[in-house]
Amino acid sequence: MWFRPRSLELLPQFAELVQADPDFELVAPASPVQVCFRAMPDGLGDEALNDLNADLLERVNASGELELESVRLGDRYALLLAVEMFLAPNPVSPEPGK
Repeated sequence: MWFRPRSLELLPQFAELVQADPDFELVAPASPVQVCFRAMPDGLGDEALNDLNADLLERVNASGELELESVRLGDRYALLLAVEMFLAPNPVSPEPGK
């Protein structure tokens, strides 16, 4: 059976938060399993935005609370929050692995 992590349910909410914050943008349409976004505060040029997002990736990943990936879309450095689906034993079965 496929285990559906609770975080999968939170991705649409995260996408809404990104869209609502004027300092962030979605750089690709959100899907049920990933959100591609970047920080984009006013007043920064392309190079500074890329550096800001690279720094944000390092700080978030260093916290251990969450792991982001980076992607390049053209010349834009963006962040990717994704949920992995994985195979888990059936929690209803009394026998492990069934």
